[in-house]
Amino acid sequence: MELSITVKISYMNRKWASQLRWSLPDSFSKALFEVMTDNKTGKNSLDHKSLIYTSSQESRKNYSLLFTPTIDKSAELWYILLSATLRIFFAVLCEYGLCVLTKICSKWDMGGRRIGGVNRIGISGLLGKITFLVVTAFVYWLCIGPSALAGSIVGWGWDHYGQSTPPDGNDFVSITAGVCHNLALKSDGSIVGWGGDYVGQATPPDGNDFVAIAAGVGHSLALKSDGSIVAWGGDFLGLATPPDGNNFVAITAGSYFSLALKSDGSIVGWGGDYVGQATPPDGNDFVAIAGGGAHSLALKSDGSIIAWGNNDDGRATPPDGNDFVAIAAGGAHGLALKSDGSIVGWGWNRYGQATPPAGNDFVAIAGGGAHSLALKSDGSIIGWGISDGGPYDFGQVTGTPSGNNYLAIAAGYNHSLAIRCQPPIEAKMKFTPKVLNCNSRGKWFKAHFVLPEDITVEDVDSHLLGEIDSIGIEADYMDVFVDEDGLVRVDMTFDRTAFCDALTDGGSIEITVIGFLTNCQYFYGTDFITMK
Repeated sequence: MELSITVKISYMNRKWASQLRWSLPDSFSKALFEVMTDNKTGKNSLDHKSLIYTSSQESRKNYSLLFTPTIDKSAELWYILLSATLRIFFAVLCEYGLCVLTKICSKWDMGGRRIGGVNRIGISGLLGKITFLVVTAFVYWLCIGPSALAGSIVGWGWDHYGQSTPPDGNDFVSITAGVCHNLALKSDGSIVGWGGDYVGQATPPDGNDFVAIAAGVGHSLALKSDGSIVAWGGDFLGLATPPDGNNFVAITAGSYFSLALKSDGSIVGWGGDYVGQATPPDGNDFVAIAGGGAHSLALKSDGSIIAWGNNDDGRATPPDGNDFVAIAAGGAHGLALKSDGSIVGWGWNRYGQATPPAGNDFVAIAGGGAHSLALKSDGSIIGWGISDGGPYDFGQVTGTPSGNNYLAIAAGYNHSLAIRCQPPIEAKMKFTPKVLNCNSRGKWFKAHFVLPEDITVEDVDSHLLGEIDSIGIEADYMDVFVDEDGLVRVDMTFDRTAFCDALTDGGSIEITVIGFLTNCQYFYGTDFITMK
């Protein structure tokens, strides 16, 4: 039997992605380890220190956990049940996008079929229904709980209502941009709003059980951890009156309408429907939805796109193909991310907003009124569209921030938002030994960190091993503890042979080592080591 779990991250730079690990809570991971234990030997076939590894040192785009447990007949049933739960769990996250910052897919290779990735499954059958109930409880825990990546928000573009001036804080995990207002989801599951609030659209309800958010012109939506939807703001056309039920898994808000994806893969719509934008097609093979000005998009389980509503300028005529993995709807245009990391656009293109840049290193997309955004695999943002200096150019493209520490993007009508990680933290570090004889019989050398006094043991991500930054060698072991002075120390042990093979030059060399915190920051230290 073999269970392979691949984590496909939408922000690939390990420096600022401290949670690029197998993102199950520790207690569940421990339970999995116990299930995978060989009942006869009592030994665990999982290597605990190697929960995650880079499958490609060059690209580092895929992080995966691969193990082949040795299980006797008495443990096999538990393994099958747990595997099935994981299958549905990861499928839901993949297919319905409940985890905004990560995309997790799984492949079960035990004589079964591949699920996740391109070949997908629906939630069906008794086992599927039972595990979906379990999954619902995990979604909030995984995506919005302590293991979620959080950061601060930056805004740019039109700021007449303060929509480009986000609130302070570094605990935001998701953002959505409307026409004149915005919403942000915090790591504790609560929502904050800002910008235009003339009908209450920027005043979200209290609570900390929210898992997804969406913003329209004058209304807002939130998906709760129990699968129900709440809405607020102007109720013109029934915009703030969502359908009843607790089987919803994704939401999107167009200008004056809304859509929701159900757990059975079907779509429901409500609000303004004057060109059919709130009347989705039949079917239960949909996995993602996007609402624009007066048109709608849906991604199907076979990787194709379907659209409906206003088709002026071809905005509701998406490209053919079945290699799409994400969609975004602007005011009158559409965007789609392909499996090779490239972007295609269609619809209204007066300012070039539907003509994306070339490249195949994109991991997220967003469509605004007359501009578009994309997040690249190195954590940087690129914008295109209106930039002519005219009366509708508010810097929504030219004001795109530089840097490569961004996690998420959102495009409003004339403004944009992004979540970014906090800057790295410098720490004291020294090597032992200071002189490294590559011909000696010793196998290891260590980097010893003393972290700043405001960092606790819990702040250090012990699931993600540190690395030597310049050559990408990962530590083999890492110990985190508190010293007699009350300061957190981190000892990283590196393989001497791998280091010597990577650096053939002798003499004194300055080396930087990095480690990771649980809030997506990283810490680093620099020291000299002499090679002989």
